[in-house]
Amino acid sequence: MKPSSLSVLLLVAGVAAADVRAQDVKPVTVDLVVQDKKGIPIKDLKAEEIEVTENGVKRPIASLRLVEGGSADQGRAPRYVTLVFDGLDAEGQKNARKAAGEFMAKLLASPDVRVAVFRVGLELWALSGFTNDMAALTAAVEKATSHEDETLRPQSAQVKTTAARELGVPETTDRARILIEQMRIGDEMNKLRQDGSTLFPLIAVVKGQGAAPGRKTVVYFAQRFDVPSKFDDVFRSLISEANRAGVAIYTIDARGVRGGGDLDAARSAMEQVESVSRSASTDNINPQSARANFDVAENVAGSTRQDMRVWLGQLSEGTGAVLVGGSNDLRKGTDKVLADAAAYYEITYPPSSNAYDGAYRKIEMKVTRAGVKLQSRAGYFALPPSVGGQTVLAYEIPMLTALSGAAPPKDVEVHGRIFCFGEGEKGRECVMLLDVPMSGLSFAIDEKARTYRLRFGLMAVVKDEKGEVVQRISQIYPFEGPADKVEAMKRGKVGFNRTVQLAPGKYAFEAAVQDRGTQKIGTLRAPFEVPAASGVRLSTVAVVRGVEPVPPNRLGVADPFRIQTARVMPNIDTPIAKGANPNFYLFAAVWPTTDGAAPAISVEFFKDGKKTGEGKADLLPADEKGRMVFLGEYPTAGFPPGGYEAVVRVKQGRSTAEDKATFTIVP
Repeated sequence: MKPSSLSVLLLVAGVAAADVRAQDVKPVTVDLVVQDKKGIPIKDLKAEEIEVTENGVKRPIASLRLVEGGSADQGRAPRYVTLVFDGLDAEGQKNARKAAGEFMAKLLASPDVRVAVFRVGLELWALSGFTNDMAALTAAVEKATSHEDETLRPQSAQVKTTAARELGVPETTDRARILIEQMRIGDEMNKLRQDGSTLFPLIAVVKGQGAAPGRKTVVYFAQRFDVPSKFDDVFRSLISEANRAGVAIYTIDARGVRGGGDLDAARSAMEQVESVSRSASTDNINPQSARANFDVAENVAGSTRQDMRVWLGQLSEGTGAVLVGGSNDLRKGTDKVLADAAAYYEITYPPSSNAYDGAYRKIEMKVTRAGVKLQSRAGYFALPPSVGGQTVLAYEIPMLTALSGAAPPKDVEVHGRIFCFGEGEKGRECVMLLDVPMSGLSFAIDEKARTYRLRFGLMAVVKDEKGEVVQRISQIYPFEGPADKVEAMKRGKVGFNRTVQLAPGKYAFEAAVQDRGTQKIGTLRAPFEVPAASGVRLSTVAVVRGVEPVPPNRLGVADPFRIQTARVMPNIDTPIAKGANPNFYLFAAVWPTTDGAAPAISVEFFKDGKKTGEGKADLLPADEKGRMVFLGEYPTAGFPPGGYEAVVRVKQGRSTAEDKATFTIVP
C-alpha cells in the first residue's frame, strides 16, 4: 500500500529527530523593524548591536541585511500586501472601506507593491489577485465590505481561474502561484475549521505566502475576534505559520470609537461542563452507572475571556506588527503599516535545535543602541517543510505520529465508528462518531482553588484504499470546573461527531486521542466500505444506546439519526447489560426505489459464526424525503452473554442491500 502524504511528512519530520543532520536544517530567517521614537527607520544598525535568543539560548547572527521598499528596479522582488476583511456591520464596513481606500492610494505610489483582497466568511474568498490596478482593487474592497455574500463564491472562482492563466506568464507567475497556494490551503483549512473560527482561513492566507521572499504584510479588518480556550493551540499555530512564512499581521479594529468594552458583555472564561456540552443524557445501555454522555463535537462553548483588542494585539505583536484602531480615523495606523514595510532588517541564524519535533521555539531580540523601538517575531513551532501539500498543525504531530506507527498505542481508551447514510452533493453522507471515556483521562486538581482542569486532543482521519488521506479533522478540548465534579465527570464520556461525504469505495477510519496532561495517546483503526448507490439503499446499522428528544429549535436541522421529534444515540462499543435492559434496539434508514413493490426488511442474529435466530423487522412510513426508518426491538432474555452480529437485509424487487452490526451482551 502506498503511504499517505501525511505519513511521508512524518517520516521526513523524524519525530525523534535524532538522525536529522545540521546541514539538513535550514537557518531561521526573521525580519526586524527598528525605528527611532518618531517612527523613522534606523538604517545603519550593525550585527554586533543585535542580540538574538531562541528558547533562552543566544544564537550567532549568520547574516544581516537592510531591505528597503519603493524601488522602481524591475529586477527587485515585489512587496506583497494582503487585505483581509472579516464580517463587518454597516459602521465597520464604512470605516474599513475608507481606511482601505486611503491605504491603497498611498501604498500603490510605490511601483514594487502588489495588493490582494480577501474576505473571510463561510469560507475564504479571493476577490482580487495580487495587482497594482487601483480600479480593480477598489471594486474588490467594495465587494468585500458589503453584504453580498452570495456573489462572492463565483467571483472568487474567477479570481482563481485568472491566476491559473497567469501561471504561464513570466511577469505574473510568482504572484499567481501565491494566490493559488493560499486558496488551496484555504480549502484544506475549511475541512479542519470549527465553529466558523477565522483562525483557520487566516492560516491559509499567511502560509500560502511562504515561498515569496522578504517580509509580507497582511492587514486584517475585524469587528469581532475571540479565541475560545479550545482554539488556544490554533491561535499559536497561526502566529507560528505567519512567522515561518515571513508575514506580519496588522490587525485593524474596524469598530471605530465606542463606549464601554467587550468585557461588559463577556461570557465566563469557561462554563461548567454541563453547560459546555450540547447534550447530557442517561446511558440506556447501562443506566445503573449514571454515565453522562457529553457531546461536545462542534458546540463546546466559546468564551470571551478578554477584550478582542487584547487578542488582536497578541496576533499583531507576535508576528512583528501592531494593532491599529480605536479611532474613527485609521489614517495613523495605515501610515504605520506603510512605514514598517518601507525598511526592515532581515536576519538569519542557526536554530537552537536541529530537530523537527513540533516544539515551540520562543524568539527574543534586543538592540544595544539606545532610543530605538523594535518590532520582532514571538517564535515558531519546529515543524518540517510541508510534504505532499499537507498542512499540519503543531498539536497534531503526536497524534499523527502515533497513527503512522506499526503498533499504534492504546494508552487512552477511545471508541469509534463511521455510519453512512444517503447521498449528498459529493457522495454518501457519512458520520464519524467517537467516544472517549473520561475515566481514562487525567484531571489536574488545583487544591487551593478547588478546581479541576482537563485538556485533550482528538483526531479523526479517513484514508482511501491507496492510503491517501481524504479527510482529517482534529480539535483540542478544554474543560474546567469545580473539583467536586471530577468523580461525576469520570463516569462520563465525550462524544465527537462530524460529517464527511465519500465516494463509493473501501476506506479506513483512524482516530487518536492525546491526554495533554500525561501525553498518553490512544488510537483505533477500522476498515469500512461505502457501497455504490444501486437500487434500494440501506444505511449503516446502529445498535441504539438511548433516545433523546430533539429541542424545538433543532427540528429544522438535518440529522440522519432523527426519528420525527426524537433522535437515537448509537452505541459504538458499550456492552449491553441484561440485568438493566430487558430489550435492546437496532436502527437503520432505508431509501427505496421509486418503482416496484414496497421494500421488505429482515434481521438475522449470529454468534461465533452460527445463526442463532431471526428478529421481527418493520419499516416506518417514508418521510417527505422518501426515507424510511427501521427501529427494531429485541428482548435480551433470548441472548446469552457473548458477542453477536446482527445482519440486516432489505429487499425491493430484484435489488438487495445489507449491513451488519456487532454488539456484546453481558449479565
